[in-house]
Amino acid sequence: PGANAVLIARPRTHIKDMEINLYNEPCVGILGERASRAQFSNLWVNGSTIWTDVANGSPGTGIRLQGTASDQSAHASMFTNVRASRLEYGIHLKSWAYDTQFVDVWVATCKQGMRLNDGGHSLTNVHVWESRDSNIYFLGAGANRLVNCYTEKSYLGWGIYDEVNDHKP
Repeated sequence: PGANAVLIARPRTHIKDMEINLYNEPCVGILGERASRAQFSNLWVNGSTIWTDVANGSPGTGIRLQGTASDQSAHASMFTNVRASRLEYGIHLKSWAYDTQFVDVWVATCKQGMRLNDGGHSLTNVHVWESRDSNIYFLGAGANRLVNCYTEKSYLGWGIYDEVNDHKP
């Protein structure tokens, strides 16, 4: 309790093989502050150990990457076999976190499954469902590639929303 993050990633680190439970704490499971080229693999971040109502969901964020400027970015990171559930944001790329790859990612029962700022993201075999708001939300993010991605049951929002083009499939 009281911590901003459970684990902090630095540039070029590889965080792997762990399960993190936030127990309804309003913190971040893994925070990548200016963590460019970091790797995240075989991870599961839970906001709550019990199922909570998505409308009132857990206040935490599973994984957040953020940079502060072009020379202090969190870009070109890779997520492989990552799970996030029962959170406010499953995966949030907040700022200066472009050109990120997601492969075999599963996000469930979050307020917003994936919130991706900036652009150039590649999503392959990504499954996001039961978000209160949009499952995958691109904010100011162009030139994204999605291959074999699946979203379902977004309660109040869209499966995939692209704010730049006001594109709502």
